[in-house]
Amino acid sequence: VPDDKRLVQDVLLNREVGHHAKPGDIVLVRITEYPSHHNQPIGLIEQVLGQENAPGMEVTIAVNTHHIPHHWNDAVMESIRNLKEQVAAADKKNRRDLRQLAFVTIDGADARDFDDAVYCESRANGYRLYVAIADVAHYVKPDSPLDLEACNRGTSVYFPGEVIPMLPEALSNGLCSLNPKVDRLCLVCSMDINQHGTIKQYDFFEAVIHSKARLIYDDVAAVLFDEAKTRNKALAAVHGDLDRLRQVYQALSKARRRRHAIEFETREVIFKYDRQRKIEAIVPYKRNRAHQLIEECMIAANICAARILKKNKLPALYRNHEGVNADKLANLQEFLASFGIALRTENPTPADFARVVEQSRERPEADMIQTVVLRSLLQANYSPDPKVGHFGLALKDYAHFTSPIRRYPDLLVHRGIKHWIRQKAATGFGYDLAQMTALGESCSRYERRADDATRDAEDWLKCEFLQKHIGKQYRGIVTGVTNFGLFVQLDDLLIDGLVHVTSLKRDYYQFDPAHHRLVGEMPGRSYQLGERLEVEVARVNLEDRKIDFDLVATLDEKPAINPRRGGKKRRSRKKTGTRTPVSYTHLRAHETAMNISYAVFCLKIGGGGGGGGGG
Repeated sequence: VPDDKRLVQDVLLNREVGHHAKPGDIVLVRITEYPSHHNQPIGLIEQVLGQENAPGMEVTIAVNTHHIPHHWNDAVMESIRNLKEQVAAADKKNRRDLRQLAFVTIDGADARDFDDAVYCESRANGYRLYVAIADVAHYVKPDSPLDLEACNRGTSVYFPGEVIPMLPEALSNGLCSLNPKVDRLCLVCSMDINQHGTIKQYDFFEAVIHSKARLIYDDVAAVLFDEAKTRNKALAAVHGDLDRLRQVYQALSKARRRRHAIEFETREVIFKYDRQRKIEAIVPYKRNRAHQLIEECMIAANICAARILKKNKLPALYRNHEGVNADKLANLQEFLASFGIALRTENPTPADFARVVEQSRERPEADMIQTVVLRSLLQANYSPDPKVGHFGLALKDYAHFTSPIRRYPDLLVHRGIKHWIRQKAATGFGYDLAQMTALGESCSRYERRADDATRDAEDWLKCEFLQKHIGKQYRGIVTGVTNFGLFVQLDDLLIDGLVHVTSLKRDYYQFDPAHHRLVGEMPGRSYQLGERLEVEVARVNLEDRKIDFDLVATLDEKPAINPRRGGKKRRSRKKTGTRTPVSYTHLRAHETAMNISYAVFCLKIGGGGGGGGGG
């Protein structure tokens, strides 16, 4: 049975080819005969991945479904076989020695690779900020087995509790990870920044650093912004240096607000596992100001990277974001108007969107409004075009420089900058515009592939979690209204499910698309976008990644609504107690609008069947 619901026919297994799969196994199947008007597709099992409920199966399915490379070939393994744990003395030559500076890394508690370190010192008119990035390009040479594999992967893929790295761990967690108390090779961007957050000048150079501490976001935020005392000796030792980082962050934040960057406040969840690696809990996770501090430092370095590449006409990949999707603008304006928020009709600017997000911030529907606004924007991509800029950040120049361990475009940016450092000219660089254009397209495609795979795994985990909570009640908000029901997102779990229209009792409901609501025949009965509900988990279909809720109560008070506004009285239709099948076309249309992918190509083995079903 195909896991991808776009494949509407079961795949028959050739009886003449033996296999060891059992009912309930997840398998990879190669199609040997494609379907015709008279026959179903026939296939061969290439690999048994395991039982559906096996720990980690959500990642296994996502990786195989989206064709994410996850095995190192012999050439790659041979190329890293002789790598040492420490940087060779010869590799430190002809580099600026910054080991005396108190560089630190600030990451999440569960981070395993550290590709950026920061240090800040005071200057007469502001600050000098150093952003040191692991010099991956020193170890990964163009057209080497490591480079070809990194290009083929394009990015590391971060699943809940597991990562498929772009580079082998000997590099990503070893020589290219800025671990504390060891020497590491870096490409450094130093920036002179004034009190208003303006970058006055910048420089790039190759260096060797010695990180003084591996710090965690929560600890840094508590000490720097909440004035908490710490028993962490490493953090206490660099407290003065961290305070200068806080000051430069505040200056950069001022500049961000002046240029009207769009400030989305996204919510995330963390998946907690038990000892058997089965989903145990889903808990909210919120970014704090230490996250924002590092983000501002990285954005500043990215701006400078784009500027040096653009100024010296080096073919490179920029992180371009063109802004609003023209096809979605009218719908977005209508949606915002339903909340009393206006958005200009032609060529809205980042400042217009920033104002919309700010106006929605204190509303109970803030998360939903920001999500809809975000989805109205075009996806950012990688391109060698230096003229586009980044709409969301309100920047004319922007390139990804800060994560070459896990993003191939960053590695290409490093190669361009290193070429300039050594040659002081664009001539002789190993890439031309055509090559960069092709690389930009592939890197953008692999980024979307990684996002789709991660989303699939998270959807699986959410369904698996709620399977254990059938009958439990939760509070949530209506995030979508269709003619077949209401999509509701649970408050803390951020899980979406459907309240089918047939489960809305004691009335017959009409869909009002203009106002995003279902309106009952009886006055005062309606359900609309942004409304808060209490729902009960009714059904969970793990195979289809679908969750059904039943309505328990309405939590908002709203005025009575009568959709008929005079005229001939409509005959009331009798509602049956049976569940009307939801059109997959409707579900697909809704979820496609929400950027949810259905690219799944694993199969689940069914039992033997007769007639045309087949097993």
